[in-house]
Amino acid sequence: MFSINSLAHAVAPRMSGRPANHSTRRTSAADGTPSVHDGFREGAALGLTVATFTWLWIALVDVIAGQPFYTFDLFGGMAVFTPIHCLLNVVYGVAIVSAVHGAARTPSLIYAVGFGLLFLEIVFAFATVALASFGLGELAWIRIFSASVGGAAIALLLVGRRHRLGALLHVADEEH
Repeated sequence: MFSINSLAHAVAPRMSGRPANHSTRRTSAADGTPSVHDGFREGAALGLTVATFTWLWIALVDVIAGQPFYTFDLFGGMAVFTPIHCLLNVVYGVAIVSAVHGAARTPSLIYAVGFGLLFLEIVFAFATVALASFGLGELAWIRIFSASVGGAAIALLLVGRRHRLGALLHVADEEH
């Protein structure tokens, strides 16, 4: 029977240049049995985890400041902010995981991951300055920038637990 889901499963691997049955097999640390390692799923989970943390952080700061959901209202309300925030964080998570997986093949790519994260935090610092003038005031640094830094720290922690980032840096350093 035809469904959109079956079409997506048939077409998506071909669009990515991978064979339809492509998956990276890893051995589970617990029992030694193989497990499927799906970069998109891992990246989406990472993005949703970071999105949840940053959303809750912003909401908590707003409540403590006595302005519940003020930041969300400033960005178009809860119905607009939340899905866009989640989508952007999923893209962020998939990009990080894809780059880390690519670094397994090309170790110097791990430098791009580090510089990319640093650049993104610089962008958030500039955005925070603008938002402080736009309507968030002095609390913009606590609401926006600290949420971004916390989200980046969580992303690095989670990716670092699943992938050997230190080993990738060491291999990349030996190449140059």
